[in-house]
Amino acid sequence: MAIVNSGFEDRIAAGLDPVVIALQETFNGEDVQPGYSFRNDLGIQYSFDGTYKTMGMDNGLVAADIIALDSPLPVKSRPAVQQATGLVPKIGTERFMNETDRKQLRTMIRSNEPAIRVNARLFNDVRHVYGGVLEQIEWRHLQGQSQGFFVADHPDNVGLGVRVDYGYRNQNLFNANIVWGQPGYTAVGDLVRVIEASKVKIARVRMNVATKNLLLASPDASNLVADVNGAQSNGTRPTLTRLNEALQTEYGFVIEVVDRSIRYEINGVFTDVDPWATGQVIFLQAGKFGDLVWSDVEEMHTPVGGVNYSTAEQFILISQYAAKRPSLRFWTDAQAVALPVINGYNILKLDTTTPATT
Repeated sequence: MAIVNSGFEDRIAAGLDPVVIALQETFNGEDVQPGYSFRNDLGIQYSFDGTYKTMGMDNGLVAADIIALDSPLPVKSRPAVQQATGLVPKIGTERFMNETDRKQLRTMIRSNEPAIRVNARLFNDVRHVYGGVLEQIEWRHLQGQSQGFFVADHPDNVGLGVRVDYGYRNQNLFNANIVWGQPGYTAVGDLVRVIEASKVKIARVRMNVATKNLLLASPDASNLVADVNGAQSNGTRPTLTRLNEALQTEYGFVIEVVDRSIRYEINGVFTDVDPWATGQVIFLQAGKFGDLVWSDVEEMHTPVGGVNYSTAEQFILISQYAAKRPSLRFWTDAQAVALPVINGYNILKLDTTTPATT
C-alpha cells in the first residue's frame, strides 16, 4: 500500500478535528438516534496493558465487630473474586471514495461550491466509521447483558472470532413457572419471585418488545393494576405506564424496554439483528454495572506519514488518507481497542422461554 497525496490535505488538516468534535457532541447527545445505552450503563476505564477482567462478589455489607479498647481489629475477607479476564479486542471499519467520487469533489471545488457543501462530502464517511464503532459497542453491550456472554464471529469476516463471558449466565438464573405465552403463565408472578429472591435492591427490569407484550398480556398484569387502583379486574390489558406505576408502588421497580436493532455488513450484504436475546429478562440495581474498558490503538503512538488523524472520545482513532492498493482510493477509517465489560455480581436473569424444573 502506497500513501499518496490526495490533493485535499489542506482541507482535511483544517477540517477533520472540528468535524470529529461536532460528531462527538452529536453522538453523546441525549436525543441522539439511535441511542446508546452503554453510555448510561457503563463507566469508562483505561487499561494500560489492553486486558479486561470481570468481577464477581457478594456486595452485601458485613457488620463490624464490637471490641474492647486497645484490642486488634478482626480482619474480614475481601468478597471479590475474579471471574473472567482477557484481551480487549480491536474494533475497526473503513470506507473509501473511488476516483469518480474524487473527480466529482474536485469539480465542486473548481465550481466554487460553498465550503460547507464541499466539506460535507469530503467528511461524510467520518460519521459512518465513527458511528460504526459505537454501533458495535452497543451491539455487544446489549447482547452480552441479556445473555451473560457474547460471541463475535462470522465465517466471512476478517480476523479471529471473539468470545467474552461475563460470568453470570449460569448464576442468579431463574426460569419461568410456565413459559410466557403458554396457557396459565403468570408473568408478574415470575418477576416478583425473582425480586423476592434477590439480596440486593432491584430498581429496573429490562426486556425486549416481544417479551414486554407477553408481560402486558398476562392476566396477573391486569390484576395487579386493578388491585393497586382499588378496582375490580376486568381482564383488560394494561398500558406499560400503568403497569410500571403499579410495580413501582408495590415492589419498587419499573420495566425498561429495549427496542434497538443493529445493522451490519458482510461482503456488501446488509443484515439487521436484534441484539437482545429472545425472552431474556435482566434485573438490575440503580446506577452503572460495568465499564467500557479501552486501551490505546497502536497507531496512536506510531502514526503513519501522510495520514491525517483525529481522536474521538479518547479511544476512537479516526484517519483519512489516499492510498494506491492497487487502485487509487481515498480512505476514511476508525479503530478502537474497546470492550463493554459487565460486572454481573448483582445481576439476576429470568429466562421466560424455559420452564422451571420441579
